[in-house]
Amino acid sequence: MALELAGLDSGNAIAGAVASAGRATDAAAAGGPFFGGDGGGTVGGGGPGAGGGGAGAGGGGVDPGLPYQPPGSGGGGGAGSGGGSSGPPPVMCVAAAGGGSGPQTASATCDDDMTLSDEGEAWLKEVEKLALQPYDDQVGITDEPIIEWVEGATIGYGHLIGENEWDLYKDGITEEQAETLFQQDVAPFVDKVNEVIEVEVTANEFDAMVMLAYNIGRDGFAGSSVAKMVNDPEADTSYDTLEDAWKAWNKSQGKVNNGLINRRDAEWDMYSEGIYEHW
Repeated sequence: MALELAGLDSGNAIAGAVASAGRATDAAAAGGPFFGGDGGGTVGGGGPGAGGGGAGAGGGGVDPGLPYQPPGSGGGGGAGSGGGSSGPPPVMCVAAAGGGSGPQTASATCDDDMTLSDEGEAWLKEVEKLALQPYDDQVGITDEPIIEWVEGATIGYGHLIGENEWDLYKDGITEEQAETLFQQDVAPFVDKVNEVIEVEVTANEFDAMVMLAYNIGRDGFAGSSVAKMVNDPEADTSYDTLEDAWKAWNKSQGKVNNGLINRRDAEWDMYSEGIYEHW
């Protein structure tokens, strides 16, 4: 196949990313990413595909425990946050070696920013599933790929395909290309957790927060009681515990969703106990 991701037209990549971030897709029944609606107490938008080439920050959502909508939340993703630039996708910083066998921790400098662990990547990939042929995410992966673009067109590890990207992906991709797309899609969420969290955390805690941000959106995470309580356990929020704040993100379009309950439970086990298990 002639397709090489390194040579993709950056303008197409941005447009497709914005289209992905702004699309309202309810995959929560399977515990997958939910690209939120109006932010009114539901899980926020801005899931896979929200990154790449300085594209928008994602739709964002409203923390179920906050009486107000965090700045920048609730709206559709756009190219504005990156100034509409067509530069390369955000680069994840490489964590410093640090020495010793203790837990990896975050610090204030880019050189020491944390990255998603191998266990975290494997966990997220298992949730998203790999598809080398395009499918409709509202139907799920089937034996027969879709042959024309639909609003839920998806490929790789949950990468939503913009309409103007269809010709790039309609004939399928390789595993190597799926890996590249995955890294591009997850990078903005890794960067956002590094940006928002100001205290030292362990690798499993960091992984879990990336999983939460990936599902509720970057703005949703940045304005959440979870982030506030991680930074300051004594912070004034609507929740008694961090676990309560975390698991409050269990609604899809205003209704409690079993898939999201299961996902939050699994993420909390990752955060609190370092257990990387699925539901």
